[in-house]
Amino acid sequence: MRATLVMLLCALAIPIALLSPLLGLMAYCWLSYMRPQEMAWGISHHSFGMYTAVALFVGLLLRGKMVFFKTNRVTLTMFVLWAIWGLTTWTAIDTGAAMQGLRQISVIFLICLVTTGLCTDTKKLRWVLSAIVGSLAFHGVKHGLFGIVNPGASMNEGIGGMMSGNNENAVAFNFVLPLLVYMALAETRKWRRMALFSASGLTALAIVFSHSRAGFLGMVAAGLVMVWRTRARFWSLFVVAPTLVFLMAMVVPDSYHDRIKSIGDAPTNDLSAMHRIEAWKVAAHITSVKPFTGIGPRNFPDQFRRFPHPFELPRMKVHNTYLEFSSSSGIPGLLVYLALVAAAFAAARKVEKDALLRDDPRVRWHMMTARAMQASMAAFMVSSAFGSLMHFDMMYHFCALSACLPVVYAKRVEEITSEDDAVIAELNSSLDPQELADVTHAAVAAAHVVAERVEDGAPASSSPYDERAGAWWSDQAERPATHVAAVPDPEQPREPLEGGRANPSVPDRPWSIDADLRLPDRARAPASTGEKRPARRSKKLSRKTWFDEDDDATYFSAIEVDDAPGDDR
Repeated sequence: MRATLVMLLCALAIPIALLSPLLGLMAYCWLSYMRPQEMAWGISHHSFGMYTAVALFVGLLLRGKMVFFKTNRVTLTMFVLWAIWGLTTWTAIDTGAAMQGLRQISVIFLICLVTTGLCTDTKKLRWVLSAIVGSLAFHGVKHGLFGIVNPGASMNEGIGGMMSGNNENAVAFNFVLPLLVYMALAETRKWRRMALFSASGLTALAIVFSHSRAGFLGMVAAGLVMVWRTRARFWSLFVVAPTLVFLMAMVVPDSYHDRIKSIGDAPTNDLSAMHRIEAWKVAAHITSVKPFTGIGPRNFPDQFRRFPHPFELPRMKVHNTYLEFSSSSGIPGLLVYLALVAAAFAAARKVEKDALLRDDPRVRWHMMTARAMQASMAAFMVSSAFGSLMHFDMMYHFCALSACLPVVYAKRVEEITSEDDAVIAELNSSLDPQELADVTHAAVAAAHVVAERVEDGAPASSSPYDERAGAWWSDQAERPATHVAAVPDPEQPREPLEGGRANPSVPDRPWSIDADLRLPDRARAPASTGEKRPARRSKKLSRKTWFDEDDDATYFSAIEVDDAPGDDR
């Protein structure tokens, strides 16, 4: 009964992929990462993911979408790697084994390209990421609960597909763990935040219960990246991290402690580690003999005996992705693979930096996702030094998702700009000139106080809002007095306004500040005080406030931002 139900659900993905490419992509992610067919007897051999991928491409062709991907550094590098893979398959010692690997990686690359073509806005990218995170979090929660209920048990059984063992399971959980953490941090609803934090904790325990040393090292790498990306590095590194380690130490079994302690002396006391080191030496020798083409993908386990090797070395994989690339596809293949990862990492980093500079809650999700992508890829790069993950689907898919981030981020910024311009136009038309002069003066006075606070040696805020406000005022102070601001001192009689713009004449003393002209909370409170700052509607408006010379619109918009309601994120 269960097998029939699961088969019907899996088969339902095929017509869905024909009707809606985006839903078909989500269904493919569900079938590939959750592997529901592995949860029922007798149907695990069916490649529902492959059937869904074919239906997805047929649906795209029926819609006339012959170009179904976005051209960028990641996709271009992926095409180059694909060509190298095909060339080294043609020159492989065992062409049959290499062809199997080429067919598998071709499906992966096609899905990655389709991902860049379909995830063109924030909503679509969030749906696809939710399908991936939810599928893997399901197994992370299940394995974590199983480990708690059965202390000391080792989760050696693979989920299926690319996750064929405990090491691969741990690597997959390392991919999803940073996303769960950052999704929880970006969530405003308490029950969702608690659910995501609980799922991330159980997923971390699932990595522990896998008894994978590579998974442990990858989790440490992801944690370090997340700590480095946060502003509260001291508290995260010396308070939060030790607390989490202490809590996990109380839960994990002694066998896991022994497993982790064995990392240091594994090369001399662990037979498995000794065999891996010998395999690395053989792979390095193959690279030196065939530096340009290697021996072919998936040829190492059966063909390494053609080269000098220890007599007792059993049939095994390389257990090092970098040496696997160099011995299978030559040094060019390894370099292009590293370039692919670097391009994906750079794309995510670019989005993170720009979102931090903008400091707008409306792009907070993009910033958090970019950080999670970097942490996930860092974890994989560390773990892949101890596993044969050349054909691991998820890494290539995450590279494609990272390439989607700049596209959806740029589109979201355009939408925000249009929204803010509409708000400015509406509010400018609704205020009379006298009200406009009042709010304009308040905004410029706020900038003056920010500058004075910085000049007097007050604690510097980590927010670029404060720093740029002070820099703007310093720059304006060097100009003639008529360029400092656009409205007169409140103690001086106001002159008539011309065409809705403030008269540029000002007294010698740039500004005096009335008691009721308060500095905005976000500019007054440094980040180090821990005081919550209200969310701004637009960083673009803030930039206009301090840098543009169009005084009537820009200073007015700053006050609109201050009065805007928002959460306390």
